Amino acid sequence: MEKEAVGVPSPVQACLDRGERGALVGRELEAPRRAGADAHDPRPAALLHALKLDQAAGLERAERGVVAARRTNEEGGRLRTVLQVLDRRPLAQAEVVAAADGRAPRGRELGGEGEPHADPRQPAGAGARRQHERQPAGGRRAVLVGQPEPQPDELGRHPAVECRERLDQPLGRELALLRERDHDAEQPPPAERDHQHRAHSDLGHLARNPVVERPSESPRGRERLDLGDHRADGRPCAGRSGSTRRPEIRQLVGVRFGRTVPLTVVLVVLAVPADASASQVTKTADTDDGNCAVGNCSLRDAVKYGPANDVISVPAGTYHLSPALGEIQIEHGLTINGAVRGPTIVTADGGHRVVEIPNTGAPGPVTLRRLEVTGGNGEQTGLGGGIYANSGMLLTLDHVQVTGNNADYTNFTTSLATELGGGGVYSDGPLTVTGSTIDHNTINMHQGGRLLASGGAGIYALGGALTLTRTEVRDNSVSLSAAEAGSFEVEKNGGGGIYALGLPSATLDASTIAGNMVTVFGGDPNPHESGGGGIYTLFGNITATNSTLAGNTVQVYAPMLPDSGGGGLYTEESSATLRNATLADNTATNGAYNAGGALYRYGGTVTARATIFARNTADTSANCLGDVSSQGHNLDSGNTCGLTGPGDKISTNALLGPLASNGGPTRTLALAKGSPAINAAGLSGCPATDQRGHSRPRGPACDIGAFEADVPNAATLKAKSVKAKKAKLRATVNPNGVATKYRFEFGKTKAYGSKTTLKTAGAGSLPIAVSIAVSKLKSGTTYHYRVVAINASGTTFGTDRK
Repeated sequence: MEKEAVGVPSPVQACLDRGERGALVGRELEAPRRAGADAHDPRPAALLHALKLDQAAGLERAERGVVAARRTNEEGGRLRTVLQVLDRRPLAQAEVVAAADGRAPRGRELGGEGEPHADPRQPAGAGARRQHERQPAGGRRAVLVGQPEPQPDELGRHPAVECRERLDQPLGRELALLRERDHDAEQPPPAERDHQHRAHSDLGHLARNPVVERPSESPRGRERLDLGDHRADGRPCAGRSGSTRRPEIRQLVGVRFGRTVPLTVVLVVLAVPADASASQVTKTADTDDGNCAVGNCSLRDAVKYGPANDVISVPAGTYHLSPALGEIQIEHGLTINGAVRGPTIVTADGGHRVVEIPNTGAPGPVTLRRLEVTGGNGEQTGLGGGIYANSGMLLTLDHVQVTGNNADYTNFTTSLATELGGGGVYSDGPLTVTGSTIDHNTINMHQGGRLLASGGAGIYALGGALTLTRTEVRDNSVSLSAAEAGSFEVEKNGGGGIYALGLPSATLDASTIAGNMVTVFGGDPNPHESGGGGIYTLFGNITATNSTLAGNTVQVYAPMLPDSGGGGLYTEESSATLRNATLADNTATNGAYNAGGALYRYGGTVTARATIFARNTADTSANCLGDVSSQGHNLDSGNTCGLTGPGDKISTNALLGPLASNGGPTRTLALAKGSPAINAAGLSGCPATDQRGHSRPRGPACDIGAFEADVPNAATLKAKSVKAKKAKLRATVNPNGVATKYRFEFGKTKAYGSKTTLKTAGAGSLPIAVSIAVSKLKSGTTYHYRVVAINASGTTFGTDRK
């Protein structure tokens, strides 16, 4: 069994009650002498004191047992050094007398003949001291003598064995998973000096992520943390009453006697920091001090002077960047982690960009996590107001909000302006965005010459793969115009939410692009090939699965407006694939050439399966301009998408709800009760979940679009207790998380004619058995019957039985 530090009780230690615990002297801690350090290194004692583990270790009070000197090389696992809390002196080599592998402690070693017991009449600590003094000269034997040995259970197992098995329950499983993630089977085990750090990390994980037992597992019927210190029947591991089950251990993680109490233990990082490789930002002031000094490190110092691939921890707070120092420049690979609780805001207050990743130094992958990036200004370059990544390396945004930034550009000359944009984010390399929000970023471009391939108020992605997962890009806006009369063309611009240029792949999964806007004012001769209120993709590939494009707008103003529009999506010479997507409430207006409220295809291909095009508006072709290659089960509320696949629904009202939070990380358009999209997408090729993460299918088939309606599942079962004039009708009903009622219909034919009163099935997410007894039936008559389940999402009829 893997050994752990003495300073933190291992799961097995937590499992053992006083009796079994007495068989443990401690756990492994690297001997200071072996490391060449002072033999009386204070760190173990300080760790015990700081974490209040002197009580939990059970070495200070007489009833915990007494320490006797013993030294041996028997099996059971040798302990190199333990701390004797009684006199704060390190003992010499000792070992576990009763290993936690199921062997019962030997009587001689735990109070058998030849071994004195603690005298309960002695004051606390006194008996322990005197017994220690009675040991043979030289202190060669060390035994922790506890209370009388617990008796085996009904299966003949020592209680420690069952306790150890209980460690496979929540706590043990949690800690084991943590270690399995970090352990490479092909690598040697970690060095012994890592054990204290790992045990300390285990304790921190437990305190931050408590695992709660079911009330039925608690002796008092209440929820409590599972430390593995009870058997499966709820009895303490030692088989004694609940009052003897190590309250010190439960207090360590904020639980005492089965009742949850506020966590009072302060976790103090001593020799090993929370993340040994991380730089810790300690002040919100923006300074350039030339180093990241301990206790005096700004965000800029940590980024600028930290090593490559550093992990920088930034506490919650607002970090105002100094106008004199400019944006934070990241010239090597690193990770910046904001606070888990409370916002970590980095703002340029409108003076300059917030973050720049230039193509200088030794660029590497950059990850920004749990940050808010705001107040950025692209400084009239028209590039990346919030984040400008020009290194060509992978940029990852993980639970980041990029909001309130701008990338404006004005040029009154007749030159060419191209590839400008990214009010929120500009990236010329791979960009991965997860669980994030890109919102309220703007671009205002006024060009005297030709304006080409520009836009993307939320994201401008150039050249590298773009991946959005569980992310919203919303309420961003692009305004493009000629600066003066006689200007050249405004061409291939747009993308209020996203502009994707030449991407090998752009992937949207469980994401929403909503409320973005593109406004284009014409020049001379005229603007064209502009639009894409939500997304504009040029010379690339894009795939949207379980995603929603809703409420995006494109407006193009000029006397002649050829090839413009695409309120939701504009694809030019690109390949687009839509799979269980919803494109609704998008708009392309103000001109005879504005077309394709949901989709404008200008060359290339668009393939769709189980996708909804509904409630979009445009001056021409309300839903689509350019035929869509159908793979079946699509829905067009008009008849403009050219759908001809199996199961396609044309000129059909999808019965969509408004864009709203319907569960899950992003907003969705729910299917209203009775929607023709429900159960209309078949089963083949159906994603396992919908945009919210709810399982598919919820009925006999999947639903069309990004949203799977939470209609109940219902299955009619064989009747029981069938008598001459009565029977018990049975079924199973799954409410799928929505308050549901059910009834049975029955009669002599499949028209039924009779029904029972409605009963409640609750709002759970698992099938439940239901039944209703019916009487006054006609003897000798065959009856048909079925179950009917009803909730706000719809009605489900079970199969007919008789």
